[in-house]
Amino acid sequence: QALTGASPLILFCDDAHELLPEFREAPVRQLEFAPLTADILIAVLQASHSATGRIDEAATRAALPDEGALSQLDMVQLLLALRASTARDVAAQIAQMAQTAKDASSSATGGQSQRSGESAGAITDQIAARISGNSPAHETARRMVADLCAWQAGELDWADCSRSLLLYGAPGTGKTWLARSMGAAADVHFLQASFAEWQAAGPLNTMLGAMVESFDKAIKSAPCVVFIDEIDACGSRLDGSAHNRNYRTQVINGFLEQIDRLMRSEGALLIGACNFPETLDPAILRDGRFDLKCEMPLPDRATIHVLLSRGLGERLAPDELDALSTEATGKTPAELDAAIRAAKSDARHLGLSLDAALLRKHLRIDAVDPKILRRIALHEAGHTLMAQHLAPGSVRKITLTPTGGETQRAALPAALTKVDIEDELATLLAGRAAERLVLGDASNGAGGPQNSDLALATRLALDLETRLGLGGEGLTHTDASVPQLLTDQARRLRVHKHLQKAEARAMEFLKARQADLNALAEELVAKREVSGEEAAKIRIL
Repeated sequence: QALTGASPLILFCDDAHELLPEFREAPVRQLEFAPLTADILIAVLQASHSATGRIDEAATRAALPDEGALSQLDMVQLLLALRASTARDVAAQIAQMAQTAKDASSSATGGQSQRSGESAGAITDQIAARISGNSPAHETARRMVADLCAWQAGELDWADCSRSLLLYGAPGTGKTWLARSMGAAADVHFLQASFAEWQAAGPLNTMLGAMVESFDKAIKSAPCVVFIDEIDACGSRLDGSAHNRNYRTQVINGFLEQIDRLMRSEGALLIGACNFPETLDPAILRDGRFDLKCEMPLPDRATIHVLLSRGLGERLAPDELDALSTEATGKTPAELDAAIRAAKSDARHLGLSLDAALLRKHLRIDAVDPKILRRIALHEAGHTLMAQHLAPGSVRKITLTPTGGETQRAALPAALTKVDIEDELATLLAGRAAERLVLGDASNGAGGPQNSDLALATRLALDLETRLGLGGEGLTHTDASVPQLLTDQARRLRVHKHLQKAEARAMEFLKARQADLNALAEELVAKREVSGEEAAKIRIL
């Protein structure tokens, strides 16, 4: 399409061989960017790490590795190093990365023999260095990369490897970063695509062709990590809307076919990302396509402290950094990074002091109404106490933010009985019940988006009735969207009764634990983050 117009056309690529042959010949002019050198890096640091354009150039150059090592840095490594607070620290981090690469006994050459010369310890250290974090998502990523490395070394059959992972969660939590880190940790090709990219290619046939091309490239590039972003953009064939139904069905069918192709080949890890997995077509989620599903959590207070410390250096006193880390609980890595960059920009261009007040401004941390904060804390405490009672040890972390809260729990087991489902309904509605019990009424905190308490509870109660053979409709299986299923008034009434019963059950339980409820809420208000282990110890007799 671009070629049919008269406008100048500029193409960017990592390797000229990625282009069609026609674009590698005259009259197309080719310009090759120079690899990273010390001079280029110094010029960047003068702009990024100094308000005056002056840095300790001699010390920075002395700390840098040779230019051969510099030219081998990838963009992720460079961006990570540039997060250091001073130019000299950037150089030191780059030197450390170069030394780590030098110590590795082999580099990516493709095929299973690549890892045969590396010790298990060296591979484990490289994986841990690239993929830090203690959430289930990070641990799963490390295991998948370890399996891929073992397969490359000929120590593991591909059939025994975990090959696909769906990462879901709020925007900005680092799903793309984790996928990229997996590619870097395994030292293999990283390929990225998205539904937005495919759809931008043009009408349906062109869009499907772009999708096939991405998967063709992935199969040819193995060993590799393939990252597909915005998977929820494809929707579901169960969506009751007639609008674009034929288009949506063909897109999903095409996507399923390409996943199956990739799963039949060897050497490619498939990583998908979305915000709301419950909106995906069930066929996408089934085992054999995305075997593993992990929520990408918000960073905990300790991680926020590390991110702020790395970005700010020693500009804040330890007590200020501690306080800011607590106040920033609930922020995503993307929000923290953007705030640090904006604060540094203000400090450079407006002559302001880079202090906690300026960071609070860009993090949008305002004084919070204590009443609202307590309501949010009571809501999360209600979820926590109910979950601990019905599934001891399932609560991992409770987080309180100025605009909401989050209770992280272990995933539900694959096999659920009616009792299990009723327990989950009670846990989902315990937050609302806690508000009503202590404050006399409930807020809108349980409702709203597709991952809200009420949305999840409604979907689960509907599944009990229509899909799982455990409700009033007996063994009949009905698969449709939530709005479509709720048009039946008798079914709607049965779902409402399930939810009413669950909330009443939660209310009765919390009445007997009201002192514990208040104590946990107070702890949350004070700390903004409480681990599941800490919460389990709160028991007022």
